[in-house]
Amino acid sequence: MRFLIAGQQRSSLLEMERALSRVRCGVELATDGAIALDRCMEDVFDCLVLDAATLWADAVQAVSGIRDAGVQTPVFLIVEKGGRRLGIAALNAGADDFLMHPFALDEFVARARALARRNGSLSMCVLSCGDLSLCDRTFEMRTPQGVVHLGNREYQMMELLMRGHGRPISAEEMACRVWGMDRGVSQDVVWVHISSLRRKLRQIRASAHIGTYWGQGYVLEE
Repeated sequence: MRFLIAGQQRSSLLEMERALSRVRCGVELATDGAIALDRCMEDVFDCLVLDAATLWADAVQAVSGIRDAGVQTPVFLIVEKGGRRLGIAALNAGADDFLMHPFALDEFVARARALARRNGSLSMCVLSCGDLSLCDRTFEMRTPQGVVHLGNREYQMMELLMRGHGRPISAEEMACRVWGMDRGVSQDVVWVHISSLRRKLRQIRASAHIGTYWGQGYVLEE
């Protein structure tokens, strides 16, 4: 599952990111309202988590704009304590759920994942490439010759590669999408995880392999 979390309260954003990452979810952060709206329109996420209080003077208008643009991705609004009226207005404008500060992270994760599942794209999702499959329930890569379990970052990277449909994904993009834009993860860290994935692909004798295109990025190929 892939989430966009937008807001300006950095500590809160990082807490939500860590909570979702622990359950193998990919998270992208945005700290600018205009950039966040652009990302909503341009990319495909399974749920949009928007901190209404810190990004837009009129969060209801922002939600309406997202829906008017034809974006159907579930919108999960975070509002300040006592912001129930704003949350209800956002629901009427097209949001799918809202949660008020302060909130328990386990409740946030449960409700965010429920919205992502409602989106339909990742309900019991099994991605495939050649004889290789990746399951979002077990976090396993499988071929007829064997199966291996993936760690959190490995799973998110393999999901990106399999959803890339042959598009090169640069180390910078992978670091941003898997570790978050504020982590400053080096290309060497990405390379170490790519090497681990290649080893596991060989271990289960997959027909697919991860190719490197210098200056462009990594591609999962048959």
